[in-house]
Amino acid sequence: MTSLPPELVEEILSHAVQPPNSRTSTVARVSSSFLAICQRLVYSHLHFTSRAQITSFISTYSNPDAGPRVPYCPRMFTVNLSGDESHLVFCDLQLLLSRCFSQGKGDTGSDNEGRLCLDLLRLRLNSHAFDVQIMMIHQALSLVHPTEFTWTGPDPPHHFSIAIVPQAIHHLFRALSSYTKLLHLKLSHLSMRSASAEPYTLPVIPSLETLQLGQVIFLDPSVIVDFIFNPNHSRLQKVHLVDAYTESIWGPRLRTADLENVAVEGLEEDAAAETGRTIRYLVTCEAKTERFEGGDRVQFAFI
Repeated sequence: MTSLPPELVEEILSHAVQPPNSRTSTVARVSSSFLAICQRLVYSHLHFTSRAQITSFISTYSNPDAGPRVPYCPRMFTVNLSGDESHLVFCDLQLLLSRCFSQGKGDTGSDNEGRLCLDLLRLRLNSHAFDVQIMMIHQALSLVHPTEFTWTGPDPPHHFSIAIVPQAIHHLFRALSSYTKLLHLKLSHLSMRSASAEPYTLPVIPSLETLQLGQVIFLDPSVIVDFIFNPNHSRLQKVHLVDAYTESIWGPRLRTADLENVAVEGLEEDAAAETGRTIRYLVTCEAKTERFEGGDRVQFAFI
């Protein structure tokens, strides 16, 4: 392999260091050049699958002045935890991001506010309704500045569960609203049920181009309408709603027609027609996960 172009060697080795079947330690011992490539691959895409890995990383790199420094600045950051592993994980992440990547404003890998710049931040974990440290969601996420952000649940796609609980919504949306270069946002397995009479509103993100909400319940049609027609969202190109419900999963699914009915209320005929065309152009409502019986069952994928 030493005679191959470096780009090809890196592509081959990337398959050996990726979870869940990573063989990084074995491959890195082959040669010094393999070690350098493996280090760059591993640290450019940090992937944590347990809290033990996160705490080990913190203990190793939390004092860059006196101890070892992270070899490469990450461009992608993934946290994939299941079950109770996700409890208090945002406290861990806040500690990791604040201590292991504490950089000055404008330093390499950080923005003008000192936040770690990422191409992708991907979370696959649960939040918890009775987490007394739930505000750490905002404190941890405010230490990064991603171009793409994804938060999904750890359960299989066919298992309808709530990963982003209502108590987490405010802290999550507060962090998202600070991402001035965010282009793509995907959230799934979330409940938008508000404790007050007013529904939650989606964060204003002027840079956003695509939004996907999947397996979401208690999503009021007016929330999507307000988001689409917010003048700050002129760059928005696509809104994809997958298995979105206006109430619980036993209630009606959200359809494009529901959005149009809310948006055109009180408008003149020409304005209503233009509004309807905008919604149909931007929004796709998809029914992906079907039940055997009960609830709002559909025969077609797009509704």
